[in-house]
Amino acid sequence: MAGPFNSLGKMVLLGGLFLAALGLIMMAAGKLFSLGRLPGDIFIQKGNFSSTFPWPPP
Repeated sequence: MAGPFNSLGKMVLLGGLFLAALGLIMMAAGKLFSLGRLPGDIFIQKGNFSSTFPWPPP
């Protein structure tokens, strides 16, 4: 006896697997095609913290 939550559970599971796979692809692409800091970026470094902001904002 399949209820309405059975198909909803399958959709949530497949959606989660899709998002996990997409996240892995994005992490791998970030390591392969890293642009790094571009000219005009604002770079802030204080102790163990560092951050880069694009300027001008899009």
